[in-house]
Amino acid sequence: MIFNSQEFIIFFFIVVWFFYATPFKYRRLILLLASYIFYGWWNPAYLILIWASTLTDFFTAKKIYLSDNQKIKKVFLFFSILINLGILFSFKYANFVAETLNIVNEGNKLINILLPVGISFYTFQTMSYTIDVYKQKLKPEQKLINFALFVAFFPQLVAGPIERAQNILPQLKKNVKFDPDKLSIGIYLILLGLFQKVVVADNLAVFVDTIFNNPKSYKGIDVAIAAVFFAFQIYADFAGYTNIARGVALFFGVNLSVNFKQPYLANSIKNFWHRWHISLSTWFRDYVYIPLGGSKLPLPKWVIAISLTFILSGFWHGANWTFVVWGFLNAAIYVAEILLRKIFKRNSIKINQNHFVNLLRIFIAFWGVVLLWVIFRANTVSNAILIYKNLFYPKFSISFDHKWLILNFGLILSLVGIDLIANKHSFANWLHQNNTFIKAAFIYFFLLMIIFIGNWHHTPFIYFQF
Repeated sequence: MIFNSQEFIIFFFIVVWFFYATPFKYRRLILLLASYIFYGWWNPAYLILIWASTLTDFFTAKKIYLSDNQKIKKVFLFFSILINLGILFSFKYANFVAETLNIVNEGNKLINILLPVGISFYTFQTMSYTIDVYKQKLKPEQKLINFALFVAFFPQLVAGPIERAQNILPQLKKNVKFDPDKLSIGIYLILLGLFQKVVVADNLAVFVDTIFNNPKSYKGIDVAIAAVFFAFQIYADFAGYTNIARGVALFFGVNLSVNFKQPYLANSIKNFWHRWHISLSTWFRDYVYIPLGGSKLPLPKWVIAISLTFILSGFWHGANWTFVVWGFLNAAIYVAEILLRKIFKRNSIKINQNHFVNLLRIFIAFWGVVLLWVIFRANTVSNAILIYKNLFYPKFSISFDHKWLILNFGLILSLVGIDLIANKHSFANWLHQNNTFIKAAFIYFFLLMIIFIGNWHHTPFIYFQF
C-alpha cells in the first residue's frame, strides 16, 4: 500500500475514524493493527521481520538496563546489533556479496524474494533505541505495545524519517484530542507531499527513466536535462513522502522530525548533508562517525572516519557498487572542502561573504550534487561512466517534445518557489497562518495540479527500494 493510491486513501480515512471513535486506552492497539495491515499489504510474510526486530530490541534493551555487569551489557548489545544487521544483510546484501565473490552465477540468487520494503529504516530505528539504552540516554520502554508501535508506526515505517525513541514514544502515549489547527496543517502537508510526488517527481520520472535506462541512445543536452530532472525528481519524491508522512502522523497527534531543509539552497556539500535526509545523516553521525572519534581525531584518522561514514551511508542505500562509489565521492568532496577551509584559515585568506558570493557557492554546490546524483541513479558503474561521457558530448538538439519539457521546468520552478518560502518558515505553518485568500489559492493550485497533471500510475517512492 502506497500513499499515492486509492487503497491508502480509503485505509487512512477508516483508521482516522476508528482512532477518534475509540477510547484512549485502545487507540495504540488500533494504530498498531493498522500499521501491521499497512505493511502486510505488500507481503504478510514481511511482518515476521518486523516482529523479530521488535522483540529482539524490546527484551535486549531491558536486559541491558537491568544488568550491572558491563560485559553482559555489551553481550546483549552485540546480540541486538547482530540480529538486526543479520536480517538486513540477509535480505538486502546477501545476493550482492555472492555475485561480487562469484559464489552464484549471473541471474541466480541466494535469496529469491523481493527486498522487504522499509527494512533499512526500521532496523536502524530499533538499533538506535537499544544503543541509546546502552549509553544510558534513555530508559527502556516497559510496555511491548508501545515499543511495537514505535517500530511499526505506519506513516514513517517504510521510508522514514528514522525516528529516535526519545521523540516518538512520549507522543504515542499522549491522549490526543481533536485539534482543527493540527489537522489543517496535516492536510496542507499531505497536499504539498502529493503535489511533490505525483505532479513533480512522477512527471520528471518519465524523462529521467527514458534517458538513464538507455544511456547509449542519448547524448549532450538530453543527458544534461535528465541529470537536472533526476536531482529534482529524487528530492520531490522523497520530500513528498516525508511531507505526506508528517501530515498523516499529525492526525494521530504525532510530530515527525523534519527530514529536509531546502537542500538545493545549500552552499556546500557539508551544508547539503545538514539539509538532506537529516534523520539518516544524523544517525550515521551519532552511531558511526562520533564513535569512530569524530572531529577530535588527528587529520589522517579523521579523513578515514568521515570517508568510512559516507561509504557506509552509500552502501545503506542499496546493494550496488554505484551507491558505494557515490558515498566515496561525497566523502572526497566533503574532505576537500574542509581541507580548503583549513588552508584558507592558515593563510589568513578571507572570502567576502556577500550575497553574490553565497549565490555563487549555492550554484557550484548544486551542480556538484547533480553530478553526484548521476552515479546514484545509474544502473551500473559502467553505465554511469557512459552517461558522464555523453553528458559532455557536444550535441545541443533536444530529442523530446519541447512543450512537455517546458511544463516540467515549470513544475521545478514551482517547487523552488515553495522552497524559497519554506527557507524562512515552515511552509505548512506559513500557509496555515496566512489569510483566507492565500490559503485558498494554494489549495486550489495543489488540487488542480494533482487532479489534472498528476501522474497516477501508482509509481512507488524511490526510497522504498532502500
